[in-house]
Amino acid sequence: MSNEFLLRKAGVHALRFAEWCHQRGVPRENIHLFLSSAEIAEPEIALRASGFELPAADAACFDTFLNGFNGLTELSGDLLYVYWSGHGTFYEDERRFLYFEDLSVHAQYVLDVSDFLRRLRSKPAKRFALQIAYVDACANHFDQSAAGLQPLRVIGGSATPLQEVEQMYLFATKPREEADAVAFSEVVLKALGDSPEDIWPPDHDAVIATVRNKVLLPAQTPVQIIYRTMIGDTGDERVMGDLPASPFVNAVARQTMHAVSWFRGLAAILADYSTFASAADESGRAALYGDIQDAARLPAVMPPGDADAALLHIVASAFHWNVVDALAEAVRKRNGASADFDSELSRVRLMHDARRLFEDGRTRTHVRQPSGAR
Repeated sequence: MSNEFLLRKAGVHALRFAEWCHQRGVPRENIHLFLSSAEIAEPEIALRASGFELPAADAACFDTFLNGFNGLTELSGDLLYVYWSGHGTFYEDERRFLYFEDLSVHAQYVLDVSDFLRRLRSKPAKRFALQIAYVDACANHFDQSAAGLQPLRVIGGSATPLQEVEQMYLFATKPREEADAVAFSEVVLKALGDSPEDIWPPDHDAVIATVRNKVLLPAQTPVQIIYRTMIGDTGDERVMGDLPASPFVNAVARQTMHAVSWFRGLAAILADYSTFASAADESGRAALYGDIQDAARLPAVMPPGDADAALLHIVASAFHWNVVDALAEAVRKRNGASADFDSELSRVRLMHDARRLFEDGRTRTHVRQPSGAR
């Protein structure tokens, strides 16, 4: 990427995070720092790094990162911290991509966050029991075809999870949002710096609470992704903002092989319809929920929460009871102009079919053939 895309604060934030780790007892040799070439050459950053006596920073390029990552998978420990500040995007198939310094039309290497997480909680990597990360990057939608890019190459993941691994990744934005260049990292670094020095690692929920109170900008909502491999390989998405995902919604997403953000996209469209979004009048939402309850032949019970939470619950309920067509028909009947909802529902179904094909392919790939089988 050219210098016009350089985020001037990114290198300083990375150094501050490294300094904080060392101040809390992490040996210097256990800290690996990647900076852009321009940042490595910048006097202020170079002086700060030399004063801190860090090992020399590596360029934030694909090859150097891949070498460092391969070395990381040979290590193990109780705790792994990851901090990333840079550019990122969000794709239609629910993947977040983070960009290396040398990204170009001729070198299309990016970090697929989902695969990166999977690799760190899967064999053949060694085990870090607790993994905490802060990712300060945009998640706005990027049309690779409009930019002339071909499908991007990524670091792949494994399908065999390690046991008893917990990953807690905090992203600066939810899907389809841009990140402020300073706000998220400044709040996270201050929260870590203010945390009690006698508690290691710091209380992650306390950091989350600080971020929730100070980074909820009108167009930026932080998201926490949690994966646990204690029993299988399960993941939850928790949104810290205007449309939270409840345990029920997370469970439905896992069971039906959907993404919470897909449900949220449908609920957001419903929230644009005054028929269902009135905060003072719940009758529209109650009627919509009653329609899908009738289709599932279950007693109608008004979903909990405010308008946004209730609409998210309604969408998840339709998928849970397999009455999505009844939900679409109810929207048409009660709102009329529902073309955008129908279009989004079609998109969700296409992405779900693609995910099922991908997971089926992975399962077949990892099934060992019996002896003598052809």
